[in-house]
Amino acid sequence: MIRYARTVEPASEPVTLAEVKAFARIEYDHDDALITGWITNARRVIEENTKRALITQTWTATMDRLPAIVYAGDPDPWPFGNSTTPRMIRLSPAPVASITSLVIDGATISAGNYRLKGDMLAVKATVEDSDDELGDAVVVTFVTGYGDADDVPVMIKQAIKTLVGHFYENRELATPSWQTATPIPFGVADMVRPFIVMRGP
Repeated sequence: MIRYARTVEPASEPVTLAEVKAFARIEYDHDDALITGWITNARRVIEENTKRALITQTWTATMDRLPAIVYAGDPDPWPFGNSTTPRMIRLSPAPVASITSLVIDGATISAGNYRLKGDMLAVKATVEDSDDELGDAVVVTFVTGYGDADDVPVMIKQAIKTLVGHFYENRELATPSWQTATPIPFGVADMVRPFIVMRGP
């Protein structure tokens, strides 16, 4: 089982306060702090529901051991061009941009021993696994997200603005955290559905 944690928050949000206020036709300023908080809440709701990171951020994936299952029988020689079948780790949230480090039992593994392809991290079979099956001994630190606000798909930005407007209109039902007690509007669900990451084996 892989345990995920965000270690570096995004430096900005996919939409600005001004964009949300223009969308919701809010002309006054006394709710700016409230709306700003809901922009973050809406972004987190959509990230959780799509299993995607929007703005660049850093995460860790922690495991007791490397996966036991390997993907054999693939004629594609990627990633190491030899007959040794690597162990594969599917990372989340998508889209994974780069691997910062792979640490096993406190030792940093050389980057030549692993490769990233999409959201899959391949680790050479020759890399020694952890001896501690219950110690959170395998830690992958990775950067994920589309990039900055300009790189986030327009439909996701529209979903965030719609969701913030929903929070604003139903503020008496909304909780102060990123989770909300109010139902997600069907329009928002339709907007983000094409971006939901479907996880295979």
